[in-house]
Amino acid sequence: QWSLASSSDDDDDGDGVKGKKKRAAFYLLATTVASRLRSIAAAHVADVALAPALEDLARSNEAATSSQHEKKKMKKKKRRRHQEEEDDSSGKKIVPPPPAATSSDVVLWRALACVGQVLTHGGAAVVDADRFAQCHPLLVDLVARVGPETPSSFVDDLLAPCVAALAASCASDEGKHRTMNHSLMLHARDGELPARLAALKATKALVAAVGSDVANFANQMVQAIAECLEDPDTALLARDVVLLVDNLAGIRIV
Repeated sequence: QWSLASSSDDDDDGDGVKGKKKRAAFYLLATTVASRLRSIAAAHVADVALAPALEDLARSNEAATSSQHEKKKMKKKKRRRHQEEEDDSSGKKIVPPPPAATSSDVVLWRALACVGQVLTHGGAAVVDADRFAQCHPLLVDLVARVGPETPSSFVDDLLAPCVAALAASCASDEGKHRTMNHSLMLHARDGELPARLAALKATKALVAAVGSDVANFANQMVQAIAECLEDPDTALLARDVVLLVDNLAGIRIV
């Protein structure tokens, strides 16, 4: 039996550096267990780790504004940990936080990786209506918060795959897929360029995850994708989405 409660510290309320390090370590353990044992352990990992991980994603706005002082102080130590943790014994990569990440950043990365592995290997068995209602807005908020300093690996290797795993866990639930696509299309059309690109990457991952079921909501994509195609900064990714929809469902959305 293991839980986040067992990693608490008597002289730390969980919001200080010690508590964040322990939460990050807990999520790394949960991610490793889920990635190695897959469906065998996904339900148990979800029971003990998913709720606190989602809570930490919800607190990530605060984590994103951590002080530059903490970044400088922890830079060398983070680099060593980055090198040590990059591979797990199963031979798969566990995406590490950037070397100069603050303790809050590390919690965010580790929590998101944990959520992604639980969704990937647990699927519909761990994602009921309540958990979908928790996960979906948090992931969309993370897409909207992507900025020029956000490492590409955060979107490519963590956030977009997490969106794909959530979509896959909904099987052929057209309503949930429409909800996810609508939210992503809104951010693909408006906002800062990094967030728009992140939304398009997440949309591409969503489409790949649902396969031919994209036909159920392809009509929702027309206006946003058309606008993205007219923008040189987003045209390449928008074109990828168009081609993917065409390949999977035989529908040319623009």
